[in-house]
Formats: sequence, structure tokens, C-alpha cells
Amino acid sequence: MSERVIRKSWDDIKPRQEVLDALDDVADEELERDIREDPDVAPILDEAWFRDAELLPARKMPVSLRLDPDILAFFKNQGPGYQTRINGVLRRYMEAVQRQERG
Repeated sequence: MSERVIRKSWDDIKPRQEVLDALDDVADEELERDIREDPDVAPILDEAWFRDAELLPARKMPVSLRLDPDILAFFKNQGPGYQTRINGVLRRYMEAVQRQERG
């Protein structure tokens, strides 16, 4: 299998001067506003971001819970992590009820 090589000169690929001039005309404030309003922009990970980051939730609390045998079998048959999956189902239910209560 032969590879097709395409050669280009610097004149073919260097940025055109009119594009560079247009970028120079954009004010810093306008660029900063566009960045703030862009929903796809990644957060700036500066010292303040790390200071204000949410702490991880507390460890889960061990409880004794009575479940119907078929419910427990269903989750256990899913393999390791069944308790985490049960917790996830309960969390989604809790969040749905809270959303309804808020209206």
C-alpha cells in the first residue's frame, strides 16, 4: 500500500494577513465575553476553582434494610456493585420526588 504525500509550501499554509488583522481588531473584552457565554468552553482551573470546588460527599452509612427476595436477587444477579446500583435507584427516586415538590 503506497502512502500519498502532499507537499505544500509555507506560502500555501501560512495564515493570511487579513485574517490576522481581523483577529487583532477584536477587543479583549469582546473575547472574554464570548468565552464566558460559550456553553462548550472548559472551566478555567485556577486556584479559586479548586478552593471553591465541592467536597466529595460523606461516606455511605451502613444500614440494615429489608428488601423483597426477588428485588435483592435481581440486583445481586447483576454482579458486583449491586449495593451501589440500589443506592443509585433510590437516589434517582429521591431527586424525582424533590423536583415534583419544588414544582
